[in-house]
Amino acid sequence: MPENPFTFEILAEYSALFDGEIPELHALLTGISRTKLLQIAAFFLGFYNRKSVLGSPYELLSKFRPENNEFVNDLWKRIQALQNSSERKVRLINPQTALQLFEYAYDHLDDTETQTNVEIEVNIIKAVLVQNEINTRKQEQSGPTTEHITSLLRYPLWNLTQSFAYSELINYSITELWACQLIKSVSLFQFLASQEGMQPLLQAFLNYYHVTDWETYLKKVIPLTLSALKNQREAHTDIVVQQDEQLADNLAFLEKLIVKDEEALSDIDFRKTRSKPFLRVDELTYRIIFNPFVIETLYKGLYFKLYEINATLPGDVQFKNLRSLYTDAFSERWLLYRIRDNFFPEDNVKFTGSQIKDSGINAEPDYYARKNEDMYLFESKDILINAAVKEQYDFSLLEAEFKKKLYFEDKGGRRSNKAVLQLMGNIERALTMQFPFDTSYKPQAIKIYPVLVLHDHSFRVPGLNHLVNSWFIVELDKLAVKGFPTRRVRNLTIIDIDTLIYRQDIFREETFNLGEMISEYHQYVLLPRRLNETDNRTAGQIMNNKSIAFDTWLAGRLDKTDLNKPPGMLDAMTKIIFNSRNTI
Repeated sequence: MPENPFTFEILAEYSALFDGEIPELHALLTGISRTKLLQIAAFFLGFYNRKSVLGSPYELLSKFRPENNEFVNDLWKRIQALQNSSERKVRLINPQTALQLFEYAYDHLDDTETQTNVEIEVNIIKAVLVQNEINTRKQEQSGPTTEHITSLLRYPLWNLTQSFAYSELINYSITELWACQLIKSVSLFQFLASQEGMQPLLQAFLNYYHVTDWETYLKKVIPLTLSALKNQREAHTDIVVQQDEQLADNLAFLEKLIVKDEEALSDIDFRKTRSKPFLRVDELTYRIIFNPFVIETLYKGLYFKLYEINATLPGDVQFKNLRSLYTDAFSERWLLYRIRDNFFPEDNVKFTGSQIKDSGINAEPDYYARKNEDMYLFESKDILINAAVKEQYDFSLLEAEFKKKLYFEDKGGRRSNKAVLQLMGNIERALTMQFPFDTSYKPQAIKIYPVLVLHDHSFRVPGLNHLVNSWFIVELDKLAVKGFPTRRVRNLTIIDIDTLIYRQDIFREETFNLGEMISEYHQYVLLPRRLNETDNRTAGQIMNNKSIAFDTWLAGRLDKTDLNKPPGMLDAMTKIIFNSRNTI
């Protein structure tokens, strides 16, 4: 059984450990210099997301100054009492709180420091507990927003609502993230270099960084991200710029990685930290703030910078809707096609959306594959959910946003079909033999696997598959009422593009069968008819496990094998960077 990273722990709150009124953050943090709080928050953000030593309250408190022994001993006793009464581990620090304190320092503090170091230690740990409590109270708001759901579906939808704001901060593999970011980065640059009309933007990008080609750009960025990937020390990783003839250029390059255009980051949370993932400690030293954000400079951060540079181009070569070009032409076509072709064995029937469109079919699947009786229909959507919606912890708001982007959108009385309905239309075609490019199957014999590919790591969130699949089931029932043989149509499965990238070798080589993994996953997350558990905690853990995303489940399924390793494509991409004449 794969491990679900969303297990029950208690996030320590101020009022659970201290008596009296909860202090305001400004009362605790005023008098601490911005530099000091930034460095301490970066220390917290350096804790491993799994198997952290410093994440233990005991280990963290042991780092306090001897002058604070009385405070530490008292706090430790209170933590032990809380753990004993709740029978759960207590966590003091999580990435969401640490990032919030980091951005608080940027927004509210200067370099004035009136608190002593002894006071700073105590007040920062209290500020952590206050911010934890603020976050927990917000998460608790998600409960009432799902009360109207009377079935057990409420549990995964509540899980989605209360965890969406922070799940990507804890639910990741640093190795997988780095490999996929690099592969997508090379793919993006190849796309920009090969597409008519994209050269002015690419050239402006290269001019901005004072490099002759994109391979040179990546040669400069990769070592920075490797520092985040390979750090063997919890707490912080520093990058020291060498004092040589390249010093000025290297310092300038690091500063240019900062994204200054707020509009480029309009849908993103933790904008300041994502836009500037390095903290300058002194003239030659830069500290990594949060490892995933540094690694995301390889690819995710590229869009922010391209957006910023595109805005400076003359009107005749500037892209008026770069986001649409990026998501549609690159993510949903170029990238998906390349990965899918590498994912399925050569003996599969395989067609890209463009090939299908050329056969005369409109509203075509983004990708089609079939081997014997297993048919896969793919829809690909590179979407984002606005950070302001995520932070509301309100299911109705989240549901409306996801429905608009993945089900349908009402535009002035006209319905615009999205992924779920697009998949349903192509399922109907498959069942009625309306795909002229593939007629070598019997409709009553095939198993159809509808797959929705999403392109942002934040959608590896518990409960999302249950939400979208609930819409899919409604539409599939409508198809059955019309007399279509839907019995062998499988549940909709959301798969992150990174899973397709990172797992491509094992599926292409048929070490595992994708259809079998999808079926096993849906059996695992199948909701019971009722919960018979009298222990609320046990019942909660059961439903917590049932909420797991496919990508997280699959990683756990493979975790005890030797198959959790980067794909061969990573080596090929690395050769491209260091030998620009190579092609895939």
